[in-house]
Amino acid sequence: MIEMEDWALIDEIDWNEVWKAKKDRVRRTRKGVGPHHRWDEEAQARRYAREADQSYQVRVAEEMAILPVTSASHILDIGSGPGPLTIPFARKAAHVTAIEPAAGMVAVLAERVGQAGLANVDWVEKTWEEVDLDEDLQRPYDVVLASFSLTMYDIRAALQKMDAASCGWVYLFEFVDGPLWDRMGAAIWEDLHGVPYASGPKADCLWNVLYQMGIYANVLMRPLEKTYRFRNPGEAFAFFASRYDVRTPAQEAVLRAYLAEINLADDGSFLFSKNSTYATIWWETQDS
Repeated sequence: MIEMEDWALIDEIDWNEVWKAKKDRVRRTRKGVGPHHRWDEEAQARRYAREADQSYQVRVAEEMAILPVTSASHILDIGSGPGPLTIPFARKAAHVTAIEPAAGMVAVLAERVGQAGLANVDWVEKTWEEVDLDEDLQRPYDVVLASFSLTMYDIRAALQKMDAASCGWVYLFEFVDGPLWDRMGAAIWEDLHGVPYASGPKADCLWNVLYQMGIYANVLMRPLEKTYRFRNPGEAFAFFASRYDVRTPAQEAVLRAYLAEINLADDGSFLFSKNSTYATIWWETQDS
């Protein structure tokens, strides 16, 4: 039972600080672990782009269907990557500005925009925190979106900035439960590194930050399938060894045993697939 003094503590929770604390816990738990994505490298960005082409069609279609985009719309895509949303929205809208800090991702985005023959896309090679609303952007935007790209440490400041950039709507897409790579990490991290796995903040924390900002956002939850496919278990091992910072022979044995246990393929390849849940969180700005 929750006592009266406990309710007082609950009412005093600063959800922006909870978001930061979860980010800090992830950093402490994975201290010394190098970045496994390396999005500045074009090869990694191209791998991600191919994965998006093969596996993200359903999610992209769902996101495009829910956003109020017309032929007159100006869109801001925060954390655009190689353009899985930027490019299809550019075919539908008047203009799209992409925010993407990684040089490799920007290079692939620029290439794909050129291949698509689109003249209504520009991009800013900065993090959202670094973007100057007046100098870097052509405000206002009818729709501001961030799709699984909320890496910001001070999420309240980031959300305030998104709200200021929009004259219409802000749409956020974030996981509700752990994505597949998080659940795999939770299953194996302690055996690998001797400490429990730490997962970052999710949609629940995000919505509470918005609530404390006086933004009473809409929420829609949907399932999201994630599938890992590799030509063989060795290729899968190389991928996950980097992701989970596997270095010693003992760690290698743990990872190989885990991957063999979860592999759903019986033809010599590697296949693992699970559903998670993601939330669409959106609101209409006061400037609308």
